[in-house]
Amino acid sequence: MRSHSIQTPLIPLLLGLLFLAGASRISTAAEPVEPKWTGRGAYRLLLEVPADSNLTDRKQDERVVACPVDFKTWLIDQDVNGTVDLSTLQLHRFDPQTGEPIKGSEYAAAKTPWDQPCRFEDDEFSDGYTSRVGRPSETEDGRTRQFQRPRKARLFNREMSAEQGRLIWSHVAEQNKPAAYALYFDIKQEQDMKSVSPAPWIGDADPLRRETEEALGGFAHFPATVADLNADGLEDLISGTEKGDLIWYPNRGTRERPHFQGCQILTDETGPIDTGWYAAPFVYDWNNDGLLDLLVGSSGNVILWWQNVGSQKKHDFQYRGFVQNEEDRLRVPETPVAEDGANIFKHDYYNQPWVGDLDGDGLPEIVTGGYTTGRIFQYQGVGRNADGTPKLKYAGELGTDKGPIDTVWAAAPWMWDANADGQFDLLTGGWYWSGIEAPAPPGVADYLRFYQHAGKEPLLFERLPFPKTDSFPRGVITRPVLFYANSDPMPDLLVSDNSGEVHIIPNIGKAGEPRWDMPGERLTAPWGFDSDWDATGFASSNTGSESGEVLIGTYLWKREGSARSPEKKLIGAPRVNGKPISHPGPGYGDGYLYTQLYDWNNDGHNDILWGTQQGNIYVHLHSGTGDPLEFEPGQLVELATGESLKVGPPVVDSVEEATDFTILQGSRIVFALSDFNQDGIDDLLIAETFAQLWLFPGQAPSENAEAAARTFGPGQLLTTLKTRINQICCFDWNKDSFPDLLLGGTATEPVIVYLNQTQAGDPALSEAQAVEGLPYLFWGPRVAATDWNGDGDDDLMVQSEFFSFWIERSFLDHGYFAAQVSGKAGEYLQHRPNP
Repeated sequence: MRSHSIQTPLIPLLLGLLFLAGASRISTAAEPVEPKWTGRGAYRLLLEVPADSNLTDRKQDERVVACPVDFKTWLIDQDVNGTVDLSTLQLHRFDPQTGEPIKGSEYAAAKTPWDQPCRFEDDEFSDGYTSRVGRPSETEDGRTRQFQRPRKARLFNREMSAEQGRLIWSHVAEQNKPAAYALYFDIKQEQDMKSVSPAPWIGDADPLRRETEEALGGFAHFPATVADLNADGLEDLISGTEKGDLIWYPNRGTRERPHFQGCQILTDETGPIDTGWYAAPFVYDWNNDGLLDLLVGSSGNVILWWQNVGSQKKHDFQYRGFVQNEEDRLRVPETPVAEDGANIFKHDYYNQPWVGDLDGDGLPEIVTGGYTTGRIFQYQGVGRNADGTPKLKYAGELGTDKGPIDTVWAAAPWMWDANADGQFDLLTGGWYWSGIEAPAPPGVADYLRFYQHAGKEPLLFERLPFPKTDSFPRGVITRPVLFYANSDPMPDLLVSDNSGEVHIIPNIGKAGEPRWDMPGERLTAPWGFDSDWDATGFASSNTGSESGEVLIGTYLWKREGSARSPEKKLIGAPRVNGKPISHPGPGYGDGYLYTQLYDWNNDGHNDILWGTQQGNIYVHLHSGTGDPLEFEPGQLVELATGESLKVGPPVVDSVEEATDFTILQGSRIVFALSDFNQDGIDDLLIAETFAQLWLFPGQAPSENAEAAARTFGPGQLLTTLKTRINQICCFDWNKDSFPDLLLGGTATEPVIVYLNQTQAGDPALSEAQAVEGLPYLFWGPRVAATDWNGDGDDDLMVQSEFFSFWIERSFLDHGYFAAQVSGKAGEYLQHRPNP
């Protein structure tokens, strides 16, 4: 279906105009008086926000304001040595007539009652972000398709340069009233060091972040390695992501105490390094020129490499293509996949390489682990090419006396001589794949595995119990890396996993007898994004039931806290007769389910609708007791014909009969209830794995029917969507009193609107209309509409995988509101007066 666009000037010409504002002054009704010094910082800037001419329909409204700042020039102009410490930023609004501070918006990280949510963004990647999508293995040169992703750089836990950029904050605009602010901060003397700005939720399609305790990485498939990329004697962290990005965390600590505060985005001659899908990096001098290069295992079974043409202290990567094996690209075997009886996984996801000299001949070997195969493969160095790169030859699989090593999925090898016998031993991660219904046998699903070299056969190993003191950390799809995190000679562990968690685990053993002190230290990022919040799930607590409860997956929650730093309180898992509700899948594929609260029998209590992997919906009525978790046994939703409602692919008897991926994954059912056809009875709107959108019209109950006896007419196909969706939002978008559909779209058109064009009871939808101007909102967005901050207009809440986005409606309609620094050129900075 052809897509049209809804014109919403979200990030429009205002952005360009912001940076042309320069030092010209916005006139106000009266010169502001000198405000009281209410911030903690030793320096401050005064800022001006003009009256908003668009504010005509109500007395006040929340706006997102942006102001260009040039810290570097102002520090030089006023002979201030050092760099602005972004972590110390505080923004206070004050009364321009009295200089008194005005109470700020509530958020958890506020240091005073006057703190206003703000953040700083440097100019790096401000004009767009080049990204790639696709499998490198399916291209001739390893370069996949390029796309521009507006504002994608905000989706990394970055440390930033405090030179030039813009300050962004939340501002309550009042009719015909300008506003005055003071930005407070401190100066640090490390000229070349970057810092991390506060980043509370503001509403400009920014992700929800927390001041502390969030995972250092936070991305899915976050395989990390270590290397000293800036030659400062400290091991840095380099990682890939599921979407193919490569990022670098400089070590800002010491050898005894590594510290990673935020990442920088690795680039090459075309922009940000992005493999397209999946990236497992390893850093090694691949062409033997004394500089560390970048090798990356990627989708589906190839290794790409970037040559460092810079220096030891300042890397400069240039793309060189596929790692070669015997005159052709190295291709990691993609079979066998022992768990794939139906031969569905024909291409691997990615491989995770280790590089080093295993036999002491001065030539490197590659040992790499297959993701779907769970096998570990070796490529032997047999010489060097004219450009210094190794000549490689496939040497076979690593195994035990029982056969090839198989970690089930996600093999992630690291080689080193653990027992000091002159032979390399093996550490590896693995994964007992979630699609396997049977419980894992003992040791098969371990967080990490340890294999000692066995005998003279170079590829033969023996699995031993993992040498550790306590329980493994929680996590799956782990990648172990050895490095030295303290002054002793024992190699410590750095382990990354599928959820972006990273742990440093010290080695408290002795030479030849490693022993890791589990679970180790969990690494966190200041102002890291919260991957455990669901923006669309919790949006319903703003406008839904009076109890404020929401159902997300298989648990009931309640929202607490402010709009800018919302918290959640667990109520518990819904039960039937004291046991958690469960509707198992057919025994194959991912156990997908979809749940929703809805007052099915109009008794004032929320009931549970539970969509299954098979494509049915069960209704669990609330028990009516005072226990919020107790529900009645489930009843299948039925059609007026007496048949059970069913969508999606057919259900087969076993995984061997699930001969394609569509059948394997099941229905992927999502649904919503709303009176779409305007006949006074709520209908069921359902989407499924084939991206078909169905309307099951609600039927009027018979006179003798019980309140719970809802039935629906046969499904009517409303449209086939561009892509399979993850949620349906019914909302009157165009204010005509008919419920329209807001759906998650693609990475390039993240929010799609289908207007309700029902006439005379005949349900119909408009063509797809994309909400224009939205920045990049990641993949698989779900959408909800609600007045999140209570300012009187309906905002958009978007959940894309693990990112929670808030798009304030005034920002959606008008973009950033322009502000500027107040004062004369060269005199912007004010220093705190001596007491």
